[in-house]
Amino acid sequence: MSESVKFVLNPVRIKKAIPEIPNLHIVRCGFGILEDWQTPLRSVSHWHLYWNRTPGAELLLPMPERAVEMLPCNVYLIPPHTVFGSVMSADSVEHCYLDFHLTGENFNSLRREILSFPVQDFSGLLNRCFSNPISILDGGALVFSLLARI
Repeated sequence: MSESVKFVLNPVRIKKAIPEIPNLHIVRCGFGILEDWQTPLRSVSHWHLYWNRTPGAELLLPMPERAVEMLPCNVYLIPPHTVFGSVMSADSVEHCYLDFHLTGENFNSLRREILSFPVQDFSGLLNRCFSNPISILDGGALVFSLLARI
């Protein structure tokens, strides 16, 4: 049995460059019990990923002035240069965090607001990332999984 193969000799032209996967640089990552997390409004040049395993903390936004209650059922992603602060209403909060930079311009047009995602969609990665010892590879997978949802 023979098959015929047809070759295409015309070159394929790509009109627009294919975007690259951004490089990820984790600035800091950890977890612990917060007994005081009162921070003034601020804006920094890196992303924040927060997950509180227990309730009792809020993220504060200036415009419009409002508070976002940090629930254990949500993981929060805050783009760079987003103005926010924090306050606690409980005596202590079990807090997980991962701060990071991304290269490239893929997310530069993102609105500066707090994004929340259901923990149930990321529970395996969250638990592996924020275990002892902390898994940086799972942290990277978690970041890219969240970014893919945007």
